[in-house]
Amino acid sequence: MADTPNHNYNVPDQGDQDWHQPLNENFEEFEVDIELRDQESNLGDYTPTDGAKFLATDTGVVYLGDGSNWNVAFVAAEYDDSAGTATISQTLVTSELEVGTISGSLTGGTSLNNIAGNNLSIDSNGTLNASGGGGGGGGISNLNGGEGIDPANIGDGDTLSVAWGDANDLDGSGNVTGGNWTPNNNLLEPADSNIDGIDVDEVNAKALRTGSDALGFIVNGSNALTLTEEAGGDAGNVIAGNSSNSLSPGTSGATISGGGKGGDPNRVKANYGTIGGGYANEASGLNATVGGGLANVASGNGATVGGGDSNEASASSATVGGGAGNEASASNVTVGGGVLNEASATNATVGGGLANVASGDNATVPGGGENRATQPTSFAAGSQANAINEGAFVWADATQGAVESTGKNQFLVAASGGTGIGLSDPATTFHVADDRTRTGSTDLSRPVAVVENTSGDPQGDMLGLKTRVDDPGTQTDFISFIGGSQQLGQVQGDGNGGLRIATTTKLELAAGGATKAEFSGGNVLIDDDLNVNGDVNADNKNFVETVATDDGQKEVVYTSTEAPTARTEATGVAKLEDGRAEIELPEHFGWVTDDDEPIYVQTTPHSADSGGLAAVERTSDRLVIEDRDGDGDYEFSYTVKGTRDGYADKEVVREPTARDSAKPSQSASPADD
Repeated sequence: MADTPNHNYNVPDQGDQDWHQPLNENFEEFEVDIELRDQESNLGDYTPTDGAKFLATDTGVVYLGDGSNWNVAFVAAEYDDSAGTATISQTLVTSELEVGTISGSLTGGTSLNNIAGNNLSIDSNGTLNASGGGGGGGGISNLNGGEGIDPANIGDGDTLSVAWGDANDLDGSGNVTGGNWTPNNNLLEPADSNIDGIDVDEVNAKALRTGSDALGFIVNGSNALTLTEEAGGDAGNVIAGNSSNSLSPGTSGATISGGGKGGDPNRVKANYGTIGGGYANEASGLNATVGGGLANVASGNGATVGGGDSNEASASSATVGGGAGNEASASNVTVGGGVLNEASATNATVGGGLANVASGDNATVPGGGENRATQPTSFAAGSQANAINEGAFVWADATQGAVESTGKNQFLVAASGGTGIGLSDPATTFHVADDRTRTGSTDLSRPVAVVENTSGDPQGDMLGLKTRVDDPGTQTDFISFIGGSQQLGQVQGDGNGGLRIATTTKLELAAGGATKAEFSGGNVLIDDDLNVNGDVNADNKNFVETVATDDGQKEVVYTSTEAPTARTEATGVAKLEDGRAEIELPEHFGWVTDDDEPIYVQTTPHSADSGGLAAVERTSDRLVIEDRDGDGDYEFSYTVKGTRDGYADKEVVREPTARDSAKPSQSASPADD
């Protein structure tokens, strides 16, 4: 189903069923859309349907229905197309009327209310008459068509004051003449301040309209506010404050909200510049803003100076928040405040402080004094911190003097009172504190601090501890272990280019959750195998085993045999058959025994009939033992010894080692001590 283009009436398609329904909807719409026309006296013959319109053909009055009543909406004027005039024959009641020209006569005896009280009227000859008033008492009389006050004769700075009852005539140009008027400079003012009619102390108006010239407001003889018209699509200007405040010729959309003083005006020199107040300020960049203060300049396009004294934002979108003597001289930079600070590279920032400089792109100085961030993405804070390398972060306290970066991407902190992480009273140069709970054996969140090398190199180093002393002694603690207020131990220098571990009680070494070695009271307890690659030097070597006896547990202490040569040894029991025995020695004995060194064999016969035994063949692989009498069948025991492979040239007597020299001479203790 289609609709009509203007009223959207239903248009049934050919063959539609129940086509009467859309047509009935159309008839309901016609009731409102079709205007009723009849003489006004017949208005009561029609139903005031909500939205319906009735035109009284004899009076031109248009009524609108609201469902209950007909209400007057407006008057339709009789328009003469040939003359270009519209005639209204009804009473006109309006709060404001704007027309090009009103001509002809007004109905005699009609009162003009809400113009100047109820004292104006038009007589039967169409003459405007006034009665009452103060001052002269005679009022304005015989004001005929064509006469009146001509706005074209009111120039810039002129004020026209109408004194009700004091003016007795108008000249041909519409100027007030005669009466009780007093000249005041270029103004003509009423002499009586108690004049009836227009209140000369207050003017209330919905709109003030002027011609093409600027509109000025003069207070006590001085210009207080000037408004100019739009020009070429740009906004007009607003100039307030001191009369010396000014705009450059041709400026549009500019605003000076106030401030300025004689000799120190505020000045806007570019379109859409703004000055909020203060004096001696200048906004000379497009869209630039100075909020206030003294002698501030926003000369970059879109630049802003919030206030303060002698600050300048001289590049596009540069900002100085306030302070004194600050300069933002590159695009998108910010100086928050402070004194004599400078941001002179793109996107650089100085938060405040004194004599700080951010001269690298994206560099930052948050505050402090005499800090410099001179390279891209550098950061300097505190006092005399100099970040002079790209990406460097330098923080210096007030006691260190100048602290300067020496390479890219450094993080330098100079804090003589200590650097604390997790606490406010660091005990030393670097103090980390936290309340951590044991959560797992491999969880990195368990310790207070973690040092991690992420390179993946199996030879990557982890932590370096350095002292400038070449041979630190036991007074140099590389690591101290402290429990509460108790010193547990230290890793120290030993004075000979090495390290020592010192504890107050004992030191344990654990593996797999179990203690494997314990150092306590001068003793070392190894609770597992001890493998040593190299020589073991000891004053005495004991074998100690705890055994159960009738008197309770006892320790059995065996002392090892000392020899000048590193020996290998194999023992066993063999039997002669027909006076001869061939013995294959263990394979492992040959592995560790030097074949070029002598093999020593000791035998013991287990028979009293033995004539003696002889080792007729001896190597690291086998022995051949014979009875000296050539016969006999009996057992015997043997011990074979060799020299450990690689130790044949061991030096038995040598000069004392450094460690031996440092120890006092002492005698070996008896095994049972």
